[in-house]
Amino acid sequence: RNASAAEETSEQKLEKLIAGGAPKGKTMVGVPFEKHETVRIGIIGTGLLVRLASPALRERWLPALAAGRALLAFADAQAGCTWHAGTLNGQARAVLHGDVADAVIVAARDAASQRPMLCLVETGLRHHAYRLIDGRGAADLEFEGLSAGVLAVDEHAADALDSARAEVGAAQCAEALG
Repeated sequence: RNASAAEETSEQKLEKLIAGGAPKGKTMVGVPFEKHETVRIGIIGTGLLVRLASPALRERWLPALAAGRALLAFADAQAGCTWHAGTLNGQARAVLHGDVADAVIVAARDAASQRPMLCLVETGLRHHAYRLIDGRGAADLEFEGLSAGVLAVDEHAADALDSARAEVGAAQCAEALG
């Protein structure tokens, strides 16, 4: 098989999981469903990665995400994070699963133009972890001079963020109904 066939297979598998739900007793990332676990861990970050990342980045992350070997959190921190020249600075509060995430997609703003951006932070995450009232893990994240790749800017970032927020709402409704 060639590389593009493998990439399509990984992406197709993940899109199938997202569209059709996880197997019974599993979360969206293919790991055992624990009490109070949520499908949001698979929908937000992974969905943004599928829509916005380069083929190389998808190939690096999607197999591990689909197999449950990696967790990608999402931090909606536009007011608290700025990006400049490849680095992210600021804070994000109450990031669901930020306590155990391998990487995080951050909604931020360009420091100079204030344009909305979606960035990927893969290394150097510093956090203060805690448990939410329902038992799920969360964290306050600190981004001080961390290297961050840009996934989307301007309308692309705003549209992707709107879609992610709508997916969160749908996931919360599904979770509440069981």
